[in-house]
Amino acid sequence: VGTWAADPYYFVLNAFDFFDYSLIKLKDGKFSSCADTEGFKEGLTFLNKLYSEGLLDPTSLTQDGNQLTQLARNEGDLIGAYSAGHIAMGIDVNNREAFDRWTYILPLKGPNGYQGTPVAEQETIAGGPFAITDKCKNPAAAFRLADMWFGNLDSYVWQNWSKGKEWEDAAEGTKGITGYDADYRPITAPSNSGITTTNWSSTTALGNRKDHKLYIEFTGDIKDSANYEAYLIQVTEEYKKYRADYEQLMPTWYDMELSTELGNLFTPINDYVKAAIVDFITGNKSIEKDWQSYLDGLEQLGYYRYIELVQENYFNS
Repeated sequence: VGTWAADPYYFVLNAFDFFDYSLIKLKDGKFSSCADTEGFKEGLTFLNKLYSEGLLDPTSLTQDGNQLTQLARNEGDLIGAYSAGHIAMGIDVNNREAFDRWTYILPLKGPNGYQGTPVAEQETIAGGPFAITDKCKNPAAAFRLADMWFGNLDSYVWQNWSKGKEWEDAAEGTKGITGYDADYRPITAPSNSGITTTNWSSTTALGNRKDHKLYIEFTGDIKDSANYEAYLIQVTEEYKKYRADYEQLMPTWYDMELSTELGNLFTPINDYVKAAIVDFITGNKSIEKDWQSYLDGLEQLGYYRYIELVQENYFNS
C-alpha cells in the first residue's frame, strides 16, 4: 500500500503472532524471524478466508493515501473498517457527525489467544546527534546537559518558551490527557511549528521526550478537532497496554561494508515477502501447495544470513 501504516494484513497478522515490517524480532538478546512462523502462516490463511468471502476489499491491498481518504469520506457508510496510521487518514475529523460514528479498534485477539502490537516506547534521536569530543573538559556535565534536554520541563519549554506568557504551573489536582497529574497549563495554544518570535522550534533542540505532553493540563472535548493530537495521545496510551513481548529495535550504525551487505539482502527479501503476502491473501498462491516454495525462496534470498548478520553486529554497533 502506498501510504503509511495502511496495510490491512499488518493488523490482522499481529493477532496470530508478532509481525513487524523489519521482518525480525528481538527477545532476550536473540533475533529471530517473523516472516516464516506458524502464526504468520495461520494469519495469512485467515486473511485469505476473509478475501474469499468478500470481507476484505481488494483495493485495500493496493490503494494509496488519497484513495483511502476518498473511499472513507465518500463511501464511509459502505465500509466497516479501514486500516491506517491514524483515523484522520480516512474520515474527516472536522466532521463531528462522521467522527462520532467511527472509533479506533484495539489490537485483535487471535484464536490462540495472542494479542499484541509492536510498540516503540524508548526514545530515539532523529536529526539531532549529540557528540562529546576528546576536547571536552567535563564530559559528565555535557551528559547532564543532554539529559536536561530530554526532561519533561525542557521538552515543554522548547516548544512553549515563556513561563507566565505561554504557560504556567498547573493547579494541584488537575490532570493531563491520559489521567496523569498535570505539571503545566497552557496559557496560549502549544506550539508545534517552527521558530516564532517567542518560541524555539523543537527541532533546534537535541530532542524531546515524546511523553511530555501527557503532563500538560487538559480540559475540553477530546473529539473536538482542535484537540485531535490529544485524542491520538489518548489512543496511543490504550495501545501501549497491548505491547508485544518483544524488544524495540533501536537505530544502529554499521560500517559501510556491512551496511551495504545488509541493505542488499533486506531490499529483495522485503519485496519478496510483501508480494508473497498479497499473493497468499488473494489466492494467487496456495498456502497449502506453495508454502514450502515460499520458505525456500526466503532461504535463497539470504533471509537467515541477514538475521545472523544482525545478531552478530547489532549489540556491537
